[in-house]
Amino acid sequence: MCNFRWPQVSNFQWPLTRTTDSIDCEECYGSLDVDSTTTSLTITSTLSYVISDESIHKIGKTTGWSYGNVEATCVDVGSAFLPGGDIVLCSDRIDYNAEDGDSGGPAFSVISGTNVQLRGIHWGSDPVTSDGYISNLGQIQIDLGGLTYYDPGSPSVTISGPTQVPGGGVQCTWEANVFDGVRPYTYTWSGLLSGSGSDAGITGPVYNSGTLYVTVTDFFGRQAFGNIGVTVVQGPPVCD
Repeated sequence: MCNFRWPQVSNFQWPLTRTTDSIDCEECYGSLDVDSTTTSLTITSTLSYVISDESIHKIGKTTGWSYGNVEATCVDVGSAFLPGGDIVLCSDRIDYNAEDGDSGGPAFSVISGTNVQLRGIHWGSDPVTSDGYISNLGQIQIDLGGLTYYDPGSPSVTISGPTQVPGGGVQCTWEANVFDGVRPYTYTWSGLLSGSGSDAGITGPVYNSGTLYVTVTDFFGRQAFGNIGVTVVQGPPVCD
């Protein structure tokens, strides 16, 4: 079982990376590409059980983002496709496509827009029907006890890239390296070059010596600041 810890507080918000599309058809595959152009899904609450016929979503490594209705609750899944005759007690069977490699993906319901409610963890799939099985949060808490969330703390940032560049409009690149904080990050560059967005790098010509600055903002709005001094020198047209 994964050591994820989730909060049980009313003002909780936590990002959930989304893929570019979702599917609800049998044996279909959703995109595995992370959707970096729109807002992440936000876990705003948790619920420890699922209800028959409600719609549950999961995002997995193999089949991507799929969803379907709850077909059965609290079923014991036996040794038909588990090694060593193991039995997983009181799982919930969901009519979404899932395959090997999806295990550990979040199972959730959509509240409105990009706000979702965490319901459990996907752990396996039926090789015949491709239906998925989840352990709901209630069952996970029976195994692990009370759940809280882990926050790595406020972000910090450094900038990697050349400290000496040639004149004449040569394009050079710098990269923001972020530690801790909670994704997704946004980057605001200023000083010698300017720009903002989700791209950690910036490329452009530097005509005068000076300082390049970056401000990184994490999901919770916490900020980190970095800078690097850059000197324009006479030399070959390469970025050192």
